[in-house]
Amino acid sequence: MRGADKDEIIKEVLIEAPKTPKELLHECLERGLKRPTYYKHLKKLIKIGEVKEAEYELIEKEKEADPEIIRDCIRIIRSDAPDDIRVARAEQLNRLCYWKRTAYAPDLLNFLKTSLNDRNEKIRKHLVLALANLLLYEQRRRPRDVHIIRRIIEDNIENMKELASKETNLEVRVAVLKFLGYTCDIRALDPIFEIIRNCNEKEYEGLKEWIQVVLFTPEYLLARKLRREVSNRLDQLLINPIEQVRKRASELHKFMLSPNGMQ
Repeated sequence: MRGADKDEIIKEVLIEAPKTPKELLHECLERGLKRPTYYKHLKKLIKIGEVKEAEYELIEKEKEADPEIIRDCIRIIRSDAPDDIRVARAEQLNRLCYWKRTAYAPDLLNFLKTSLNDRNEKIRKHLVLALANLLLYEQRRRPRDVHIIRRIIEDNIENMKELASKETNLEVRVAVLKFLGYTCDIRALDPIFEIIRNCNEKEYEGLKEWIQVVLFTPEYLLARKLRREVSNRLDQLLINPIEQVRKRASELHKFMLSPNGMQ
């Protein structure tokens, strides 16, 4: 294995998400680097400015959600209770996923994965947002649990891609865009650019602001980690034969270069 290849292993691990020193070492060893080689090449990447040296952070006490409350929410959402009650419980679950750690609550990930086609659009919105907030919580948590992050993305990316194109409710589609934005998965770009190319004008106007935010503002991991790919795909839309698509691409390009975008 060449030295450049060893550098790339370290950079590939970090491009997925920032890592603690322990996480970075563990994943690089899993990918075949020997411990002395890892430290040698990491030191070089830090010296030439391609990797930022780890900083110490205060570790806050974990805020675990009460599994019994989550279990009650799931039971009621699944039941034939009146929709007002089911919606209230879906909103409660969404808020729990934002404020507390819920990733290991029994049955929650499986429930969310299989319930995104609920008949009630408000419940669909809250469940998609619950997944987005759950993913965001895990992305921000230190140390990151890369395995649970991967599971959340892998379990739901295809469902989110389908919802992005077929969902009729605007608020649900916005929630989907948020979930896609919190990933750094290149597959998340496909449904977003599909909307830019094929969405009718009325729907696109309702989604345009969120597309700009997800693709070009640093709040979203997708914008931070996939800037080059986003720029390349935007270039292709600028020469699309359809005038409406070129116009949309031009507007997005201007936003990218504006003070609000990441450039």
